[in-house]
Amino acid sequence: MKINDFGAPAAMAVLALSFSLAANATEFASPVSVRSGPGAKWPVVATIPAGVDVQVLTCATGWKWRWCQVQAGDLKGWVKEVALARSGGHLDVAGVVTTDATALHKSPRIFSRVITTIPAGAEVNVLNCASGLGSGWCKVAYGGAVGFVRGGLLARNTYGAWSFPF
Repeated sequence: MKINDFGAPAAMAVLALSFSLAANATEFASPVSVRSGPGAKWPVVATIPAGVDVQVLTCATGWKWRWCQVQAGDLKGWVKEVALARSGGHLDVAGVVTTDATALHKSPRIFSRVITTIPAGAEVNVLNCASGLGSGWCKVAYGGAVGFVRGGLLARNTYGAWSFPF
């Protein structure tokens, strides 16, 4: 089940750049944390941006989530199953979309100035979620603007149901 639409050099360039995500957050789309083991207590070893094709090696039930061991180029590690989506005949890291229409706020406060309204189902680039995707406030980029939305209004776009083995 080797899944790789682009050459190994291109994949390695993307993965090498993902290590500097914190310094260059706007260059990457809603990355997923890659851990050394199947659970949130395992250390993060890298990140993979949304849209990158991955090969799923195995999946297992971990603490609160199903975890899948994936490989992209030379990088191998564990990600939450919910971060993966079918795209055509392969799997990739799912992008993040709004679950409902939401306001993009200038600061992470409910009464801060609204920059724009993001429609339901719109793909956003998550730059940071202090409490993790799905809770608290997340800093996102949308349509050239950067601001904050409630994390509960964001979800991975797992548009294609799949199960392991793929």
